[in-house]
Amino acid sequence: MKNSIKTALGLLLALSIILPVNAISPHFSKTNNLNNLYDSTDSIPVIESKTIKNDGCVYKVWVGGELHCTKIYYQVSRDEGITWSDSKPITDENYTPISVELLKDKKTFHLIWEDGTLRVFKTYYMKSSDGGATWSKPINVGFKNPKMVLDNSIIYILSTTSDRKMSISRSVDEGRTFTRTELDTGFSCFANNIVVNDGCIHIAFSGGIRDSETGTHNNMGIYCIFSKDGSHWGNAVKVSDVKSPVNSVSIKNKDNLLYVKWTEDKEREHLTYMKSSLDGISWDKKEIVDVVEVQQQNHNPTISSWTKSAEKVEKEWTFICYSDADNNLNSYGIADINEMEQVGSTADINIVVLFDGSSNGDSKAYYIQQDSNTSSITSPQIPLTSINASWGTELNMGNPQTCIDFVKYVYNNYPAKKYAMDFWNHGGSWKYGMCSDDTNSDDLTMLEVRTIYEKLRVDTGKKLLWDVMGMDECLMSDVEVAYDAKQYVNYICNSEDSIGGDGWEYNLVLQHIKDQPTMDPETFAYWIYKEYGNYYGTSGSYTTMSVVNVTEFDYSLMPAINNLGQKLRHKAKTLNSNIATAATNSASWQGYTWNRDLIHFAQNLQSQIPVGTDADIYNAAQLIINLGAANPFGEAPWNATWNHSKSILCHNLNTNEHGITIYCSGTSYDTVYDTLKIVSETTWDEALKAIFANTTDYPNKEPFCSITSPTQGSAVTTNTVVTITGTANDSGDGGTVQRVEVKIDREAWQTATGTTSWSWNWNTAGFAPGKHRITARSFDGTDYSATWNYVTVNLITDPTLPDLIVTNISFSIASPSKNDFLTSPQAKSTFYTYHNYTTLVSDMQALNSTYPNTFELYTAQALFGLPNVSYGSENYKTWIIRITNESTGFNKPEVLFIGGHHGDETVGVEAAYYYAELLCTKYTTDSWIKYLVDNREIYIMPCINPYGWVHLQRYDENGVDMNRDYPYDYSGSAPLSTIGARAVHELTKCHLFINTVSWHGGAEGIYYAWGCYAHNTAPYECPDDIAFYNEGKYMSQYGGSYTASGSNYYEYGRANQMLYPCYGAYEDYAYAASWDLA
Repeated sequence: MKNSIKTALGLLLALSIILPVNAISPHFSKTNNLNNLYDSTDSIPVIESKTIKNDGCVYKVWVGGELHCTKIYYQVSRDEGITWSDSKPITDENYTPISVELLKDKKTFHLIWEDGTLRVFKTYYMKSSDGGATWSKPINVGFKNPKMVLDNSIIYILSTTSDRKMSISRSVDEGRTFTRTELDTGFSCFANNIVVNDGCIHIAFSGGIRDSETGTHNNMGIYCIFSKDGSHWGNAVKVSDVKSPVNSVSIKNKDNLLYVKWTEDKEREHLTYMKSSLDGISWDKKEIVDVVEVQQQNHNPTISSWTKSAEKVEKEWTFICYSDADNNLNSYGIADINEMEQVGSTADINIVVLFDGSSNGDSKAYYIQQDSNTSSITSPQIPLTSINASWGTELNMGNPQTCIDFVKYVYNNYPAKKYAMDFWNHGGSWKYGMCSDDTNSDDLTMLEVRTIYEKLRVDTGKKLLWDVMGMDECLMSDVEVAYDAKQYVNYICNSEDSIGGDGWEYNLVLQHIKDQPTMDPETFAYWIYKEYGNYYGTSGSYTTMSVVNVTEFDYSLMPAINNLGQKLRHKAKTLNSNIATAATNSASWQGYTWNRDLIHFAQNLQSQIPVGTDADIYNAAQLIINLGAANPFGEAPWNATWNHSKSILCHNLNTNEHGITIYCSGTSYDTVYDTLKIVSETTWDEALKAIFANTTDYPNKEPFCSITSPTQGSAVTTNTVVTITGTANDSGDGGTVQRVEVKIDREAWQTATGTTSWSWNWNTAGFAPGKHRITARSFDGTDYSATWNYVTVNLITDPTLPDLIVTNISFSIASPSKNDFLTSPQAKSTFYTYHNYTTLVSDMQALNSTYPNTFELYTAQALFGLPNVSYGSENYKTWIIRITNESTGFNKPEVLFIGGHHGDETVGVEAAYYYAELLCTKYTTDSWIKYLVDNREIYIMPCINPYGWVHLQRYDENGVDMNRDYPYDYSGSAPLSTIGARAVHELTKCHLFINTVSWHGGAEGIYYAWGCYAHNTAPYECPDDIAFYNEGKYMSQYGGSYTASGSNYYEYGRANQMLYPCYGAYEDYAYAASWDLA
């Protein structure tokens, strides 16, 4: 057993481990209403069309419709396009085409389109052999940016994967089936095209080699690759260097020559170049074949290369604002920049804004400087071409690349210790996204927003993009938006309701970091929330605002949400009416009825489904209520009573507002939801589908999962591969574990190797030294584990040897005193074995049988009539050990040792048990142990939180922190709600313990009273502070170093000074309240 044990003494301690808009709202455009469909194809907007001429006819296919509701239509003209047949849709609502290509081979039409139904890039193929009267069933044949060619009745479709690799799908049976080949050229591909002649394939593409450390692309150019059979490919040959972003590439074979054309975007013009070759290896001189002047930017900016410039001065904060006012918010956008100018950048803070107004050609970037002019913007402009050389004066703010290029520029030129990111525009929850750009008829879908996060991380190497992220937009505070951002930000400020037109109060918000530039991110996020409430009020219209602690949201609240969804799915039909009523009765805003306040929904579930109707649903809802509870209104981060570990730190007082909404209401499932990360990483979407379908229940017992290595609190080394192992089972209902998933911190889930016994390799390169959380869960085909098990490890720079526990040792002095020098003739070193609940109970029972004269075993359930610790089919006891030699008399001093307040701190349970085992096994051979057993009554409660311990979670079966449940300086409705705390309380009522120790895990220290908020001001000392100090010092000295270096001793001191203050903890209860238990 590792010797990283947190000990507490004196009427002692407990410690937690800190790891290291209306239906159309004022901020959302009416054109995004998916239900506003056209009655006639004559009025359907055409997004893209393609025509071909053949046999005197003109054939046309076109993509038309509103955002997310597009179809492909087909028409034919037999008089050179003068008159056309009625347009006929050839795709249905299951698809959302965004581009289309049509070719004709003999009598067969071949059609492909790029589809955005699921907001992931896919290419589909259909054909028609009867002049377009009927079409084949769509076949998925590729990814994004598809190109199609025909060669001797063979169909070739080139596309690009999401990681910019090229893929070729090939059909030799006239489009009935396709085989797909992914080309691993070693290059990232940005644009490409294909030509095939008699089976010989040439592909031209623009690309470069990605640097895995910086994320930049080197050796950018135009390349060509060749294959004679589609299976064996030559090396990429460089056709030309490029100096500007490339937006298109073409290749053709004519007169035995290959011709490659590409277009580079210059500042004010697009230049098209061409080169030719006889063999595809040697290419002639580059020539310009076309020049197009660009007066304004009307299409998506192309990806620009980016490298770090000379090092800039690092400030405390950089505030980044992505201000999309290209809509009816133009005047508000200008007003907010003027508010920022009231503060301005300083020697400690940068304020940088990218602004696009409602006029064509008014895009600007500003480095905000202080002025007193509130009617016009006077700050110096940053040339847009310095951000992206291809940018003109009209940017498409609905294109994610615009945001990516801007933020990368800010990182490179305005570095800071802390970053805040502000998305400013319309918002429409996960369903409609945000940042509508009217000039370009575009917006940012949530899939595109996640693309911003992902691409910024890849391109810059930053794991944490922003310390604080806010969306000064309507209706964006939902679980789905937060979950998409969980890997990239620490705190989120958003609103459940519409935002007022003026939005945040920038002059007041930014003044706080100007006055206190070293302000921490949590406090800055709080000020955004606070100043908004100060201006708009804390209840009524446009007043909702909250701050989400993303770490706790991901660690605590999301597993509980997933668990609730699974419990609801189990009874999706039986209790359907109850669930639907609970959702319908829950708060929503601005007609966005699919989203309901999460906590209000959980409360309504309990009203509709009492514990007697379904205890699983009721308890799952209670866990949501507990974990989603914010700090009391009026609290602030600098107050001693503020709880920093809340998932939702604070929110305003709108009716039934609790800080965050979730998709839970409706009659049919919205497939836009499938584009969100919550769908791929939880089963909430499956619950929604089952509830909306109302056809069947999905009864199931969730599987279990545990981590066996590394152990809680252990050290792992940077820049190594750590093998994480564990076990899983689905014994609750005899099912089968289908997979196990593992994640590090808030990163994406990864699939482990194996099931009942599994492993996953963690490459620690790129992770900062310090505390990291490893989480594991299993999946049985229906549900994930009800709880997601985790361990916290310490990532260190240099490897250390594991701590050794020495047993079977005899010393030269049988009963040593302080400063005695000890020698030992021999020693046996070994590791103790970690228990599970079954082996812990059996080992205690074995000690009871083997040592009947000194060892007694009880349960709190039998002694005090307490209920079992129960959750579903699980039942556990709260065990109590008494060790003494009664033959030496009674009325001895009594002491109490406790393990397992926090279930994930497993070392405490092991320390308590092995201490009991040591007292028994060494009684006859060790004079000092014999003295203790003869002259003390020693009580040991090895595991007072058995459910949390079994599931490796901090909280008990109801989501309550047991070490915040004691009746001294308690904060809550009623203390002693947990069975473990009640058991300690009942035992304490029966005894007068002169000393008590509570073992925890995850730090190396000995902590004592005071530990609560009530005593977190001077005088800090308790009446027995000197005694505690000396006891801690001697324990630290006798305990020795906990590392091989011999210099790392357990620290000791008052808990609220050495750690942090907390409510209702054990050490202060034991010291100040346990003697008065009337």
